[in-house]
Amino acid sequence: MASLFGCFEYLNLLNQELQAASSSPIGVDNSPLSYLLKGYQDQLAVLRMLSEQCNSNMGKLQWITSEINSLKAGNKNYSVIIPREEPIASEFLLEKLCGEAPDWQYSLELLNDIPHPVFKEKAFSIVAQITDQEGNKTTLPNPVHFKILLFTNENPPKLMETTTNGDKIMRGTVDVESDSVLNYKKIVIKEVTSHYRHGSFFLVVAPKEAPYIKPLIIENLVVKARKVGLDAKPRKKQKIEANQ
Repeated sequence: MASLFGCFEYLNLLNQELQAASSSPIGVDNSPLSYLLKGYQDQLAVLRMLSEQCNSNMGKLQWITSEINSLKAGNKNYSVIIPREEPIASEFLLEKLCGEAPDWQYSLELLNDIPHPVFKEKAFSIVAQITDQEGNKTTLPNPVHFKILLFTNENPPKLMETTTNGDKIMRGTVDVESDSVLNYKKIVIKEVTSHYRHGSFFLVVAPKEAPYIKPLIIENLVVKARKVGLDAKPRKKQKIEANQ
């Protein structure tokens, strides 16, 4: 593991030096230096993911070892429960966002199809409608601020704000204020999901300071690198409902 961390630090330092030496951003400059920098950035992203997995596995091994030692100490009724690594359900994320007993008066309904997969750096849109408890379209007494968030598909879910290279993970229309229809015209995601555990994100449309509105959760959002001539297939609109 020490060699992995050493390689990670070396590539990180080399990446910084190459970035300082490059005068044009990747994707615009076609010089050999730009391709070399892109290659090191990809390796750096993979090593960062491996480093996080190693840290997670080491913590689990230490925890399991302590549990086994407790059993050896003579506590025969003690049961060992090994943490699970399966993807989490949207209901679990909803509970983390809203608590165990939310008092929702309104929900959000997705009105358009979302590309599946979404392609990195390619804009897509989201249109949602505020509905009442019976699912009818409605208008709020006052406009509310809604923000798009990305979470990893792991336990516990992690809010994604930056890419593995330290840039903002999203750009475009990610904040909307509305009392009826939410229209996110251009959303751009700047990271592929293959760099993260389980290979997908949760995309959440969450109200700000409005706990009476149920967030919209779109699960299994896959983001892939763009390829020439490859178009995304529209994904059927979905509305994730949790038991209230």
